[in-house]
Amino acid sequence: MNQRPPRIVFLSVLLTLASIGRPVFSAENIERSKSLKTLRKIYLVVHPLHWVDVPEDDPRRFDSSHADFPNRWEFSRKLEFQLQTRYQKLIRDAKDDEGMFFLPTLEKSCDELLVMARKHFGPRLVALEDEEGYKFDCDMPHIHKLLGPEMSKALKNDLRNDRFLATTNRGQGWEQADFQNEKGLEWTFWEYAKSQAWYLKINLEKQGYTFDPATVEFEALGENWSGCAATFPIGMGRAWGLANPVTRRYDLINPDGTLMLLKSTLVEQNIPIAGNIRLFIFKTADEPPTSGRYIAQFWEGIRGVMDRPRVVAVDFPSGSVIEVTNYGTSKGRTLGVRTRAYGQLGMQVGYGSHFFQPATWAMALNWKISLEEFRAALVAGKVRELPKGQHP
Repeated sequence: MNQRPPRIVFLSVLLTLASIGRPVFSAENIERSKSLKTLRKIYLVVHPLHWVDVPEDDPRRFDSSHADFPNRWEFSRKLEFQLQTRYQKLIRDAKDDEGMFFLPTLEKSCDELLVMARKHFGPRLVALEDEEGYKFDCDMPHIHKLLGPEMSKALKNDLRNDRFLATTNRGQGWEQADFQNEKGLEWTFWEYAKSQAWYLKINLEKQGYTFDPATVEFEALGENWSGCAATFPIGMGRAWGLANPVTRRYDLINPDGTLMLLKSTLVEQNIPIAGNIRLFIFKTADEPPTSGRYIAQFWEGIRGVMDRPRVVAVDFPSGSVIEVTNYGTSKGRTLGVRTRAYGQLGMQVGYGSHFFQPATWAMALNWKISLEEFRAALVAGKVRELPKGQHP
C-alpha cells in the first residue's frame, strides 16, 4: 500500500484509489479534475428490448429460457413494445445535465436504441462496447485490457479486499460455490458489477463528465425486474459509493421473470425503508390464483458482496397474509404442505434472482386486511441482518 500511485487524471478514480489506502492527491491532478462537468442524473440501461427481437416464428420462443411458464413470450413481448416507446421518449427528452450508462445485448432493437442514445447523449454516454463494436458485457479479461495495466491492477487489489471483507463480515461459506460455479454466484456477479462500474465511470470522465456519488440521481431501465435489472443496479450502486439507491421503476423495467408480476398493476414503489431498502406494492390480476389481491416485496437499494443478507420482520394482523411464489400460488402448497396464513412474517430482502436470497412475496388476504393496514405493517417492519455464518 506504500507503492507510488499511477498518474490518474480523474477525480472519482482518485477517490476510489484513496479508499483502498493509496495516496493519490496532487495539485496537478486536482486542477485537472476541475474541468469535468458534473451530471445531475444518469440512466442505467440494463439489457433492454430482448423480446422485441423474438418474433412469432423464432424457434427460441419455445426453448426453456423463453417458455418456462405459460404465455411468457406473449406477455413479455407485448409489454416490450410499450417499453421501447417509453425508452425512446426518455432519450429524446433527456436534458443536458443527464447522462447514460448502457449495458447492451447483441439483439438488433437494443443496438438501435444504443445508436439513438449515442446520437442524443454524445460524450455523456458510455456503453460496454469497444471501438470495434464488440459488446463485451461480462467479459472480464476484456474489461481489464481496456482499463490498462495500472487500473486493472488497482481493480484486482480492490476486489481482493472485497473478498476479504466478505469473509470477515459474513463468515466462511458465503460464496455458496458449486460444481457449476467454482467462484460462487455472489462473487461472480459482484466481480461483473464492480468491474463494469469502474469501466463506465472512468470512461465517462475521459469524455469530460463525472458525477457526485452524494447527490447524483440514478434511474434503471431494461430487464428483468428480479434478474439483471436488479442485480446490476443494486451492486453498481455499492461499487460507485452512492448515497442513494439506483431507482428501479416498474414502468421502465420488464418483469418477464414472473407471470404474476407481468399481470399486476403498480400500487406504490420505492417506499424508503431503513438502510436504503425499498418496498414495492402491487395489485394482482383479478383471476385465479391471485384474485386481485395486494402483494409486496422488499429489495435492497445498495448492496455489495461484503454485506450480510437482510430480512424484514413484519407484524401483520393475525392470519392476514400468505407467502406466495412468482406465479401467485401458495408457497406452502408448492412445498407440499397446507397453505398457512401468517400474522408475523420474516420477509427476505432481495438483491437479484441470480442469488440464493429471493425477495419474499407477501400476499394480503383482502377480507382480513385493508391496503392501508397492509402498507402500514410493511413500513413498520424491523430490519435485521443474518448472523455471521448464516447464509441464504
